[in-house]
Amino acid sequence: MLLPQKQRIDVCFKHSDSLQSIKGNVSMKKSIELIDEILEIIGPIDDKEEKDRIDAIAKNFFAYRSIINIILFCHIAVFFILKLIIKEDDFLILIFGISMASFLLLYSKRKKAFGNELTRYIFDDCCADKGLSRIYYYLPLLRNKRITPAALYLEAGSALANMGRFDDTAKIIRLIDSNCNSAVSILYRQYLISLIAEYYNEFDILNECVITANKLSKKLSRYSIAAKLYDRMSLNADISLLLKQEKFQELYNMLSSYFSTAQYPLREVSIAYYLYHLLNKMGDRDKALEYKKYVLENGGAMWYKKALEDAFEPGTSPDVLDNYSVRGENC
Repeated sequence: MLLPQKQRIDVCFKHSDSLQSIKGNVSMKKSIELIDEILEIIGPIDDKEEKDRIDAIAKNFFAYRSIINIILFCHIAVFFILKLIIKEDDFLILIFGISMASFLLLYSKRKKAFGNELTRYIFDDCCADKGLSRIYYYLPLLRNKRITPAALYLEAGSALANMGRFDDTAKIIRLIDSNCNSAVSILYRQYLISLIAEYYNEFDILNECVITANKLSKKLSRYSIAAKLYDRMSLNADISLLLKQEKFQELYNMLSSYFSTAQYPLREVSIAYYLYHLLNKMGDRDKALEYKKYVLENGGAMWYKKALEDAFEPGTSPDVLDNYSVRGENC
């Protein structure tokens, strides 16, 4: 089993006015401290091939970013020099505006591709262990840079939770409480709590997380990851509610539809996991075994696969999250 059935995770996440608020980027000295804290929680990883790959990808991106910054600086300098010489020229302004916008667009696409390369194994695929390795080897490269800690906490915490390392996920949530107080950090916090609550089928906590995320949705519309996090939280809460209400046929129809339209492996495996348990409850053992086989073959390092291998029944520890307090003071 991933966790003892009656194990209590001794965590109380209540807001304190004494907590340090870190909004946006932090100093390089503080960055080193935050990075070391995350690395200590993740623990040692020995994968030279992955380390070399991340070193190469990150260094290429950092070099590309430096080149773009130099180009933009030169553009601005040349623009003001020409403006002093030519004075007013709408065509000149248009040309420089288009040129700068083009470079910014190229950088934005490159940055997105770099981010996807780092995190796709965490949020899309079932290779949370590989995703955790990438985060582990990427973090040391940020020691001399200003960082936004909330995003790093989300990535590390999500990978740990997907692997079933919920004690370590709780430690990441503690770091969010200690170091972050922005709206997006609250969303990330609630998401990580919801991943733990999902494992134990704790509907009330899942529902509280969804309510908080919904309140934050307008503030966070510019964050592309926010919609994906809310979608997973909302689906898990719906599953938990329908199971609690024993609306098995309604839940089966919903999950079957989602399974056939799932756009990434993690979603497919998670839905197949619930379909297996649901069909067992409905008495369709043969069809249930088909979904179990799917999870075992495609679950990778996810806890869904481990839970089926260990014959773990979700919901057997209803008191495991008693010490969790969902915070949303800044909503």
